[in-house]
Order: sequence, then C-alpha cells, then structure tokens
Amino acid sequence: MKTIRQFILDTLLPYKEDRSTCAIDKETKFCMYLTDDGRKCAVGKHMKEGSWQQYTGDAITLLNKFTACEILKEEAFNMDISDEGWKLIQLYHDNLSLNRVAQTNKYVRALEGYFETDLEELIIEL
Repeated sequence: MKTIRQFILDTLLPYKEDRSTCAIDKETKFCMYLTDDGRKCAVGKHMKEGSWQQYTGDAITLLNKFTACEILKEEAFNMDISDEGWKLIQLYHDNLSLNRVAQTNKYVRALEGYFETDLEELIIEL
C-alpha cells in the first residue's frame, strides 16, 4: 500500500507540473470535481463515478453529505484521510489553479504539519 506521502504527491504533483490540468471553471474561477472536458480536482480524481461529481459545494460539505466509502475509490478510502486532510489537499489544488503561489506554498506547509511528512516537491519557487 502507498504511504500517505506518496498518495499526496501522486495526487498533487501532476497539477504543479501542468496547471492546465486543474479542474477549474474558466469563467467562474470555481473549482469543480469534474469539468465538462474531463479534468478533475484533487478530491475529484479519487471519486467513483456518480452524481456527487457534479456537486458544487466544498470537500468538507461533500464528505458530510455523502459517506467517504460511498464516493471515494478504494485506494483513496483506504488512506483513511480525515475531512480536514482532504480539505488541505483540495486547498493546494484550488490555490495553485488560481496562481496564488504564496497561498499554495502555505498549504504545502499545512499539509506537511498535518500529515507529519515532507512534501518539499510541492513547493512553488518564487
């Protein structure tokens, strides 16, 4: 099984390497779990197919409305990430997609503290 560190890097590094893959509505600037052209946000890429992919609320509200077991793919569910952990993962994606470098780096440090692991690869150089 993957470590939490590897899971987070596998989830977030592709967005850092190519921000055009972030799932953000170009007009509203809101993150989406699944865009019309198939891009997925950090939480969205770990969702099973279902109506929840079209949900417009934040990850915490989504995970309170549906159970994690109901919406998450097996690997993501087995990581046993709390709502707060998912929120931090998603906030990295959201701030990166809006090119908020300082905020993105702030969430790297928050992720490192929360998960007690080094995620230096996610830092955006200023």
